[in-house]
Amino acid sequence: MPFLSVRVARLKTVSRLMSLATVMLATLAMTPSGRAQESAALDDLEERAFREAAAVAANSVVRIETQGGLDVVGELAAGSGPTSGVVVGQDGWIISSSFNFTNRPTSIVVTLADGRRFAAQRIAEDTSRHLTLLKIEATGLEEPQAVPEREIRVGQWAIAIGRTFDVATPNISVGIVSAVKRIWGKAIQTDAKVSPVNYGGALVDIQGRVLGVLAPLSPQGGDETAGAEWYDSGIGFAIPLESVLRGLGRLQTGTDLHAGLMGIGFRGEQSPTDQLLIETIRDRSPAAAAEIKPGDKVIAIEGQSITRYSELRQLLGSRYAGETVKVDVERVGEKRQVELTLVAELPAYEAPSLGILPSRTDSAEPGVNVRFVDSGGPAAKAGIVPGDRIVKCGDTAVTNVVELRSALAGFTPNDAVTLGVQRDKETIDVEVTLGRLMSDVPAELSSEAGSENPAKAPEGTEVGLLSAAPPGHERKYSAYVPEDYSPDRHYALVVYLASGNDGLPARFANAWKPVADQRSFILLGIPSGPRGWQPDDAEYVRDCVTQMTEKYRIDADRVVLHVDGEEAAPMGWSLAFRERTRFPGVAILSTLIPQKVPENLPSPRQQFYLGWSLDDPRALRARDALKAFEKARLPVTVDERPEAEKKGSDEAGRDRLGRWIDSLDRI
Repeated sequence: MPFLSVRVARLKTVSRLMSLATVMLATLAMTPSGRAQESAALDDLEERAFREAAAVAANSVVRIETQGGLDVVGELAAGSGPTSGVVVGQDGWIISSSFNFTNRPTSIVVTLADGRRFAAQRIAEDTSRHLTLLKIEATGLEEPQAVPEREIRVGQWAIAIGRTFDVATPNISVGIVSAVKRIWGKAIQTDAKVSPVNYGGALVDIQGRVLGVLAPLSPQGGDETAGAEWYDSGIGFAIPLESVLRGLGRLQTGTDLHAGLMGIGFRGEQSPTDQLLIETIRDRSPAAAAEIKPGDKVIAIEGQSITRYSELRQLLGSRYAGETVKVDVERVGEKRQVELTLVAELPAYEAPSLGILPSRTDSAEPGVNVRFVDSGGPAAKAGIVPGDRIVKCGDTAVTNVVELRSALAGFTPNDAVTLGVQRDKETIDVEVTLGRLMSDVPAELSSEAGSENPAKAPEGTEVGLLSAAPPGHERKYSAYVPEDYSPDRHYALVVYLASGNDGLPARFANAWKPVADQRSFILLGIPSGPRGWQPDDAEYVRDCVTQMTEKYRIDADRVVLHVDGEEAAPMGWSLAFRERTRFPGVAILSTLIPQKVPENLPSPRQQFYLGWSLDDPRALRARDALKAFEKARLPVTVDERPEAEKKGSDEAGRDRLGRWIDSLDRI
């Protein structure tokens, strides 16, 4: 075909240019005085080499235009400009970044390098790598040559190519490969400029072969816009073309590809240094089918020894649902190997519950002292009463709340478990049929008295109303710390996202001070910036919370993100879903509820308090949106009352919300 001879000629040109550059560099090394004379020529050769390398791959890079769809996706305005794609089949197959289609366009048009335009159909998604396969009715397209993954080296030239501004001329950016096997083994990292201008385009080497398909990615985020905030930052990613081609056959059948899941949860999952001791096994998961148990230790994947969670994610990150993997586990010194078939989706997790609140009073005695028993809950039905101390769960000894929760995480609602309970210095066995995590707020819940003579706050500890700015920020937050603050008590932290410059509005502080004093709450009011709440304010919120948790004794199970009204709601929902470990409690009132929610997880556990007025025209939509929470089995408490009661702002509303916050450490 004509383009083949052109391509071969360009490859020869690139080879000659590279040879000339090598000779010139050798000459310069032997004759330092010639450096000034030859530098311009060397720059010219380098530039020509980049242009020729881009030209080799250019016919395989197409322009993509979309029409219709959403105006906003998540927190980002949906783009409407042209983007790029890469040919992966002569008969009309195009791969591109899924970011280019997050707005769910009604039509897609592909323009080839020769100017021909075709309507395109979306065929399938690779949700793990955030890629979309398109099909156009065309033949004779030029497929690029893929660089084998084993040949990709850190430090080699990398040229990012898109076809956005001018159909006849691709746009390029030059950099190097700065890392490989990033984003848990799935991506190449480059410092070439990667942005919506070339998302879906090609990252090529100096010979014009394609290293990968450019896409926004993030190691922390899995949603469809993750990584987009890094564009043009010197941190860009590309999915190796060789790995794209391995999954192409399944995509061409219309089968979406998903990340493979085992159904295993680990202790300290957020830490890269914790050992792989299994804490939970999801019900009806591949791990459960293989009879892996909580307490087992993962020691190898596909014969490769691992000791950390980060290593496991690196080995499994590039695997798809439907693939099988060999896992070596150790149980009480005995090793065994099992074979798991990974799945795309796990059955919704639902937390089991005893229906108790643990005491927060420090004690040298092992076990969990029962502070409160839900009158209709499983523990009450089994005869457990306040003052009992739980010292065993099944065959596992329990010394504290964390261990009790960990032991229960391996069970599901309706499972029977035998608890060892100390009562009047005698230990008895009590069989409990576990229930669901209660969503009702205790009708009456007295505050825990704590020690009779609590220690005084260290000298210099700020109490009462105060204002400060976290390190690195000028914007100040406001806070209220009870005047009788004592490091002997465990305090809840209520993080209020304010509308405007006043972090803790006077009406809010004055109304909540009695509740804070009664129930040992610390109030933290965070103001919005001059342009209102913006996506990059998330770091400021995190830093404010970090400073408060470092200065005061905060109960990690009772840090609550609180929003009341529309202005701060987008930031509230974003933080709630992205910072699940930081905010185990989320109280959002008087705003719309998202239709899409994350899955429920054994750890970190998160509970929601959602409220609206019965008079609000959005009430029907709110009830409908609750179905997503119910499907995901996320624990939700609903506060639905007449407008006249001013939910959460009146005394009764504050008391109810206060009792909910006070019971977030429920078991």
